Amino acid sequence: MYYLKEAGAVIPKDSFHTSGSRFGIGLEKLDRNLYDPSDVYDRLFRTGVRMVRIQSGWARTEKQRGIYDFGWLDDIVDNLVRRGMEPWICLCYGNPVYTPEALDEFGCVNYPPVKTEEERSAWISYCLHVVGRYLGKVDKFEIWNEPEWLWKYGSSPEQYGSFAMMTAKAIKERYPKTYIIAGALTNLDSEWVDKMLSGGLYRYADAVSYHRYSTKVETLLDEIPVFRKTLEKYGIKDLINGESGCQSAPHGAGALAKGRFGTDIQTKILLRRSLIDLICGVRFASVFTSVDVREALIDVIGEAYFGIMENIYDADGKVTYKYREKQSYFALSGFISVFDGDISLSESDVTFTPSYSEHLFCDDDDGKGLIIQAFKKGGAGALCYYRPTYVMTASYSSTVSFELKGFSGRPALVDLYDGKIYEFDNVTFEESDGIMRFSHIPVTDYPLVITFGSFIS
Repeated sequence: MYYLKEAGAVIPKDSFHTSGSRFGIGLEKLDRNLYDPSDVYDRLFRTGVRMVRIQSGWARTEKQRGIYDFGWLDDIVDNLVRRGMEPWICLCYGNPVYTPEALDEFGCVNYPPVKTEEERSAWISYCLHVVGRYLGKVDKFEIWNEPEWLWKYGSSPEQYGSFAMMTAKAIKERYPKTYIIAGALTNLDSEWVDKMLSGGLYRYADAVSYHRYSTKVETLLDEIPVFRKTLEKYGIKDLINGESGCQSAPHGAGALAKGRFGTDIQTKILLRRSLIDLICGVRFASVFTSVDVREALIDVIGEAYFGIMENIYDADGKVTYKYREKQSYFALSGFISVFDGDISLSESDVTFTPSYSEHLFCDDDDGKGLIIQAFKKGGAGALCYYRPTYVMTASYSSTVSFELKGFSGRPALVDLYDGKIYEFDNVTFEESDGIMRFSHIPVTDYPLVITFGSFIS
């Protein structure tokens, strides 16, 4: 951006001052008591996120039959709500009080209560207690987590569908205004979700959620429209990205563990995915996750680096439960601030006019294959674009030239990676007869956005 004039920076908005609820983050694994979140709440508040996913922790809450200790969950919910965030609760996992073999795995993550009537009855009682306790603070409840594999008794969409329907039906009958999220699926598998819903779950589910850990997020542009057709068959309109992200360091545990990641790659993938979520119209999207924490599903094999905040260690190498923001933290905060408000997709009339770039001593990027999307907010507009090169193998930076119709107002370029705002001069921008001409402006492998008029302050 060296040849553009820096004119300011995006001003982050806290959760009290963001008007929408499209952006979220995970505060997972507290059901297994894996860290102290005290230092996290204010930091999340300052990003402007609204939707925060937490896990209910049946085994942590009901350690004796019929006796529920919600103190730990009360603390989490109350800390989020009083900072303007909206917790949504994933109802999970098993409980050794009713399923003794669940002790075989940390957190009882792989043991759904489906084998006996006693297990099922206890599960329903627990879920009703959770929903009833947080009325007025939480209205969205998700049923189980990644049932395709976190299901000791075999991966069956019919069995999960029956279990989720039983749970959702009981909740809706007692608390009809609750919003039920089914799925938490690891793949956008239309056949799986069809079988999951067809047994009757569709009558009680308001949304389906999915997870996707991938370094090629652009495939969702083709996958989601196909998946939606199955949801529409059952009258379900809302699709939720319940978990997505990548690690910020190599040698981590969990999903994508063997990847050669760094904070740069994590930030670029977060920005790409956030834009794709807007384009695909998901109800809301949740980044995985708030802080780095050890993997704790079936094999506890080490620390994972998915957080937008990293651990601070003491002199002996022990975690302090104090955290330091990564670059992805600031990128998420800036993205939320830029795209806050009543945003809608709009058409863009772009004609690429590549020519020789004196900055690079070669021709501009020709524009073919760019991910490009226009947005409207009130009477203002924006154009977001990037080159979807494979970030695991190379970085990309070039220039691009194009003509643009249908926008009005003085443009500015926002670098979503660091939040800096740049002005165009008379060389890089001119306008005549309703046509805006941009010459040799930056294009990168993460989204940049040209805003017009009052799209941002």
